Formats: sequence, structure tokens, C-alpha cells
Amino acid sequence: MDIVVYGAGGNGRLFYQAMQNANINILFFIDEYTQATEYQGIPIKRISEVEDKSLPVLVSVAAFSTAIAEDLGGRGFSDVSDFNQSVVKVPQIIDVFLPIVWWYEEDKSKMLDYPKLEQLRTLFADQTSHQVLDRIIGFRENISAETYLTNDAVTQYFPEDIDLFSHLNAVRMIDCGAFTGDTLAQTISILGERGTDLDFIALMEPDNKNLEALQANVKKHKQACDLFVLPAGAWSSSKILQITSNGASSQVTELQSQPEEGAFTIPVVGIDEVFYGAKPNYIKMDIEGAEVEAIEGAKQVIADYSPVLAICLYHRGSDLWNIPLRIHEINPNYNYYLRVHGDMGLETVIYCVPKM
Repeated sequence: MDIVVYGAGGNGRLFYQAMQNANINILFFIDEYTQATEYQGIPIKRISEVEDKSLPVLVSVAAFSTAIAEDLGGRGFSDVSDFNQSVVKVPQIIDVFLPIVWWYEEDKSKMLDYPKLEQLRTLFADQTSHQVLDRIIGFRENISAETYLTNDAVTQYFPEDIDLFSHLNAVRMIDCGAFTGDTLAQTISILGERGTDLDFIALMEPDNKNLEALQANVKKHKQACDLFVLPAGAWSSSKILQITSNGASSQVTELQSQPEEGAFTIPVVGIDEVFYGAKPNYIKMDIEGAEVEAIEGAKQVIADYSPVLAICLYHRGSDLWNIPLRIHEINPNYNYYLRVHGDMGLETVIYCVPKM
């Protein structure tokens, strides 16, 4: 069997491993951005260089694979599989991705606490969340192509099937894990299309590697609303921690006497300490496993203001139940909605909307 892989980056290289394990031959990679011309002796081409568009193409790029597959179809490619479809065709893909999936644990008890999962279920406000949880549990119980957890076809942080903001006069947002401002334009555009006013967005980003691009994006969108960049991470209190980063993702841990090799120090703050007086009403968190600590640092804001919350649950297996159950302890006045936006169970988000 001969195939083409779209994407020659990290995921493309994992696809290469999977194809090797499955004895499938990769004719070439397609990649519009890399400067490399080959990987492991396999050519890398631009879309414009592909002559035979009937060849089967597997899309390795996570999160956006469906959009990429649709775009390739519009360009004349006749046999394109997005990430989900690729897993079904080549189950070995799952095996090579599992070691880098945040939530995965070899000890299944760390991924499946059935009593607490049933407690979580009692918080859900819609049937879709029950179905999503069933799919997550089924995949964690028996990780295979047959149980593969496909992602939901709604917009991350602004899902079309959940009413997040109709009760608000204007959104006052804290973006914890603003990265380079990659969701800033999306936030402004989507809320504008929905007729939702924006008061301010506070963008928290501790990684110096991302701040220049973030600040450039802020300047680009400065007319939309008040925008603030806080070069710090969200935590339970103000202190100095260490961060290890590979650019696209990072991990925050307690600082020892000296930073670990490859790590550097960052400031972190509690949301209550910095933003309580601003009365934020929408908090988004995707902060590489620091969500539990950050929620502790936002207890007073959550208890007193009931902000809409969009909190990522995929950095630890136990985040799936620990985070929403802790939020419920802090403030029982929420409806909960569970969605999976990424491939391999990544970008799983709990949406907490105050009860009216």
C-alpha cells in the first residue's frame, strides 16, 4: 500500500513511525511551510508540486485535520483522510501517539475513577455531555481504532451548541495561556459576529518566547477593545516557578534551588490577587497542567462573580473529574458542558455557565 502524508512536522514524523510499523510505504510528504526537502529520504512537496491527486492522503496535522482535508478536497484531491479517518485506516497511529498524549497513563485507575466520573455526570446540563463522557470512558477503557475518540465539530472556547454569553452585557475575559495571541483574532471575530460586546481581554502568557508575537497581535487588534498583556502565568498565588518549553507547549513546575536543565524561571500570580477588582466574567484556561493550581488562585472570583469558565481537562487523566468537581465545590451555581475539540482526546474542555 502506498500513501501520502500531509504534514512533515512532529505529527508527520509520528505518522512515519506508524507507517513503518504497518508496512505501509510513504511516497512523499506534503508540507506548505517547512524548508526541508526530505525526511528519512522521503521527498517533501508543496501542494502545487503534486501531479497525481488520486493518491490516498492521510492528514497528520492535529486539531485542524478536518479543515485541511476539506481544503485538499477542494483543490482536487480525491482520497483524503483527516486524522480521525487515518486512525481507523491505520490503527498503529494510536500506538505511536499515546506516549506523548498528556492524559494517558499505563495505570488505568489514574484515568478512570468511576465513582468520581459518576459525580461528574450529575453536573451535566445536556445529553451531549453524557455522550461525550461515555466516549471518553470507552476509549480509555479499551484504546483502539474501534473505540477511537473523535473530536466534536464545534469551535473550541466558543462552541455553537452552548449558550455561553447571552446573559452578559459585555465580556470581560481573562485568557490564561494566551500563547502568541492565536485565539485573539478568533475571539474578537466570533463575539462580533454574535453581537456580543467586548469590554476587555487580559492575556496571560509566561513564556518569553511567545510574548513578542503576542504583543504584535495585540497591536493589530487594539481597536477591538481594551487589551492587556500580563507576562505571567496563572497559579494559586504569586511566586516564581520554572517552566520547560518546546515552543508549542510548556510545563510549569515548582522551582527547586536552581532551575532544571533546559528550564527557566517565570512569575506566576493568582487571578484573585490581580483581577478581582476587574470582575472578569469569562475565564479560559489552557495552561499545560497548571489548571488545578490556577483554579485555587481564582476561588474568590469564581465564588463571587460566577464567570463563564472554559477549562482544559486533558493535561492529566484525573483532570477530567477533579477540575469540574472542584469548581462545583467552590460555586455550585453552574451548568456543565463537556466537549472534545482535539485528536487523541486532546483539547478536552469543560464549559461552566452560571445558572440563571
